[in-house]
Amino acid sequence: MLWITAFFILSVWSCKKSGDPDQGELNNRVVAEWERVSDSVLAVSDVPGMIIGIRAPGRDLAWVRGKGKANKATGEIPDPSMRFSVGYSLPST
Repeated sequence: MLWITAFFILSVWSCKKSGDPDQGELNNRVVAEWERVSDSVLAVSDVPGMIIGIRAPGRDLAWVRGKGKANKATGEIPDPSMRFSVGYSLPST
């Protein structure tokens, strides 16, 4: 579902030109959709936290957000300046 949403956002987004007067509105919609999707992933998965971001200099969009917990024990929120491993290991069954 995450990949389908990402494809849809990028498809719609790529149709717009950077000079369009509603570029700010489009950027806001893209960010809102990523907020919704990331909240959904946290709600239905075992992923404790994430750092997500969008960078599109030609579209005047740079957005990064930490969500969930970086450390379950302390409740620390992920910060984009943190160093972390990329990837997710599924539990063995």
